[in-house]
Amino acid sequence: MKEDFTYHDGLFTGYDAEKRDYDRSSWEYELGPDGFAQIDLTQWPAPVIRLYLGQMTPEAVLAAADNPDADPKNGQICEANFYTGELDLQQGKKDDAIRLFRLAAASCPKGFVEYEGANAELKALGAAQ
Repeated sequence: MKEDFTYHDGLFTGYDAEKRDYDRSSWEYELGPDGFAQIDLTQWPAPVIRLYLGQMTPEAVLAAADNPDADPKNGQICEANFYTGELDLQQGKKDDAIRLFRLAAASCPKGFVEYEGANAELKALGAAQ
């Protein structure tokens, strides 16, 4: 992504609260000499991407979610739990997925899509509380 692209408090760069929409101009990828997108795989949410690529363990993703600032930390832990739960579900680890979806549903900020997703998955799995 471009250098001015950020992610903070569950929102990406360019959010206009009045319009309840985004200016997506900073969302374009910076292209490398090969014409492919340059992605910084050291910044959040890259650990989630690396989890799905098989380059990180769920434990490493959760560790990467740690942040000295409570707001990003809470959101990143929420995302780590939800997306690890999704991966577990895809791999047939239903009990592990349910545990992670419950953690996400209990801890995700209500405005996060992962909060809604975790609750929807729990309902679909017959594990809603």
